[in-house]
Amino acid sequence: MFTIATTSEVCQSLTPELLKVLSKEAPLLRATVINLASDYSIRELETGKVDLVISVNWHAPDQLMQKRLFEDHFVCLMSNHHPLADQVLDIEAYVNTAHLMVAPLGKQRGFIDDHLMPLGFKRNVRLSVPDFSQLEPHLLDGEHIVTLPLRIAENLKAKKNLTIKPLPFEVPGFSYYVFWHKRFTHEQSNQWMRQVVQNILGG
Repeated sequence: MFTIATTSEVCQSLTPELLKVLSKEAPLLRATVINLASDYSIRELETGKVDLVISVNWHAPDQLMQKRLFEDHFVCLMSNHHPLADQVLDIEAYVNTAHLMVAPLGKQRGFIDDHLMPLGFKRNVRLSVPDFSQLEPHLLDGEHIVTLPLRIAENLKAKKNLTIKPLPFEVPGFSYYVFWHKRFTHEQSNQWMRQVVQNILGG
């Protein structure tokens, strides 16, 4: 069994293609994708309880190896019927409209809020949900917007009548990495799975 710890949004992009690869190239291998906990330990990677971690901009300790998979940046997503869909989105309109927020750990503030505060703004978060898969019905009501990574926004937009807009303030981009313990760098199965992940997610 091979275990990968990652976030729900990465899982949505990874697992469909991973299943195809396993069926074709390694039909006897069982893969398990688990939620990445904020307090997981390096020990889990060292012992092989977790084989790979896929995460955002995490500064790996010396015991861990890392490889960049892809870059992304935040955008704003809303229904085509939202009042702001046909307008230029300025910062005042952005903070005053009703927001959805993805907060896996239930936090009241996020990365976006930390960048709004120095500008003297606070967004109107009406509902927080634990993962991106729960956004769709609340976006389609035409009343709410959400700030999320472009890759996820494009996946959601492809399925529904949604509009993507750039943020009206600067927020730095970020990168996703795959991490593994250095003791498994030359292990054949770990090497193979790292390459599979790179082929699927690498940008």
